[in-house]
Amino acid sequence: MRKKITILTLTSICILLSNCTIIYGGAKYQAHIQVPDHPKAEIYYDGVLKGKGRAVFKVKRNHADNLNIELKKDGCKKHTHSFNSKKARPLAVIGSISEVSSMVVNQQAAIPLGSILDLLIGSYWKPNVKNPLINKIDYDNFQYILEYPGCPVSN
Repeated sequence: MRKKITILTLTSICILLSNCTIIYGGAKYQAHIQVPDHPKAEIYYDGVLKGKGRAVFKVKRNHADNLNIELKKDGCKKHTHSFNSKKARPLAVIGSISEVSSMVVNQQAAIPLGSILDLLIGSYWKPNVKNPLINKIDYDNFQYILEYPGCPVSN
């Protein structure tokens, strides 16, 4: 009996507090950083070394327009790539609109908690793939191919 109540409680919480954006993609995405011509270049995000030449780490979706990747290498000046643009995830927004509109059509007085939570955690956003340095791998993974200007190419 206790197991049934726990399952029912967890299911209810998931239904009330989740929407398509939380389920598909969540509040973070994987940033795949590559510095092809500089395999020894250190890659920093938020002041933390994430790798050399390549790195993979999670970024909050609502920070996609405030993403700074710093490159450092012996014998070269440090260089920062700043990404200041993000785009809405159209299907995520449509999903939230449909949740709210279905409540209106069905004349429900409920609060669309899933849509509000999606908005608060920023899961509506993705990096702006119109930037030539960013490629979409899938909805949860984005590739950044960075240059290191002013640093001689490594062999």
